Amino acid sequence: MFLFLFYSKIIFTEIISCKIIALPFQELIPINIPEKDINKTSLFLNNYLEYKTFTEISIGTPPKKLPFLINSNIKAFRLRKGELFSTLNFSKYANYIPSQSSSFKNISNTLDFNFYNYKYSFVNDTILLCLNKECNKEIKINNTNIQLEIIHNINENNYEYIYGEFGFSTSKSNGCILNDLKNKEIIDSIIISIEYTSDKEGVIYIGEYPHIYNNNNYKFSENILMTAYNIPVQGNTNQLKLKLNRLYFIDKDNNEYIDFNNNIILFNFGLGIILCTKEYYDKILEIFFNKYINLNICKINIEIKERNEYYIISCEKKEEFKIEEFPSLFLFKQELKYTFELNYKDLFQEINKIYYFSIVYFPFSNYFEIGKPFFKKYQITYNEDSNTIHYYNELLKYGNKQSNNTVNVNNNNNKSILYIISIVGEIFIIFGIIILVIMSKFCKSDHLCHKKKLRINRIYEEFEYNSSIIDN
Repeated sequence: MFLFLFYSKIIFTEIISCKIIALPFQELIPINIPEKDINKTSLFLNNYLEYKTFTEISIGTPPKKLPFLINSNIKAFRLRKGELFSTLNFSKYANYIPSQSSSFKNISNTLDFNFYNYKYSFVNDTILLCLNKECNKEIKINNTNIQLEIIHNINENNYEYIYGEFGFSTSKSNGCILNDLKNKEIIDSIIISIEYTSDKEGVIYIGEYPHIYNNNNYKFSENILMTAYNIPVQGNTNQLKLKLNRLYFIDKDNNEYIDFNNNIILFNFGLGIILCTKEYYDKILEIFFNKYINLNICKINIEIKERNEYYIISCEKKEEFKIEEFPSLFLFKQELKYTFELNYKDLFQEINKIYYFSIVYFPFSNYFEIGKPFFKKYQITYNEDSNTIHYYNELLKYGNKQSNNTVNVNNNNNKSILYIISIVGEIFIIFGIIILVIMSKFCKSDHLCHKKKLRINRIYEEFEYNSSIIDN
């Protein structure tokens, strides 16, 4: 009986299975800044301004596993030459040589593009992507569009490529890896969720909402899925843009709300810190840091990178430095019905007994640009098809506000119906088996039992027939 229930569960699980791709990622930065380095703030800025995370993807036939940077500023899926970082152990990876892959196809000659001095050629090859965060299930994708970095005076088909880039930009454009996955029906929608599983690791899910692919998690329910619309971004940025209703903090005595006039934020997964406006920077100095600067506990470090100035605040770890009194930053969005809070635990990093403030002032930034400190604490979902930003507001579980705030998610109705069918089907199976067990106890003769067995066989055959109808 238990085996029968087990296999019936598998049948119905297959019916409601969803199409997602999982990209387990890790940070690609040193764990600590060495004591011998004099300019520690420069290293801090380099590590987190150009914040790098990578995943592992197998490419070619036979497959070669390579590290792929997750690049939030591009849409392409491309392979690069040269070294990446000394902190990455390349010995565990096998380099990809296009000419040695039986599934490799050069399609550059068939494309009509007019790029001046473009340094990539266009090819097709097979890749393997994970279907869950454990990556114990993979899907093989043939003829994936790939860009190969061209090596001048070298036949790029014979050159060894040691790493790649997975384009993760949220700007809408054709010819990217996300569109390729959708066109091949690997996923149904370009829906992206970022989940940090630890300080240095996480998973990016592509293709569905968390309450669909992770419906056993109490945190995710369609009834508490809130929606806000992404503001179309003008200019060169590829990041999500959200207008908040309030952006503020409260002073140390909890008696003054300090609101900021500029309440527009950009979400940037490729940023390990937060870039702030002058308005916030001046106020946080006045309210919190200046007294410690006067005591020579904190200092302002101005780092110059590509002619741009970045103001980084660092403080010594001393008893006099009351870090727990730091005023939290609050972000309130009415459509999401939630106030996000970033406190001192989220906004300071301790490295070699120095606290680095993760909010950095960049004079040319007109908005708050939100990176890892936010994503690590709050899981945000983005739907490129509807241009919407989503958040699961658990606070709504404890009230009756859900009724007017539920979100109609495309393609979810059919999945919900199939889920109900699976539950009802399993209930009927359980009751049927109980009845059959009871009936078997009342068999009075071999002939009667034989008739019962015939009926059992017919029921089983009907179940198989009905199951096939549901599958179809």
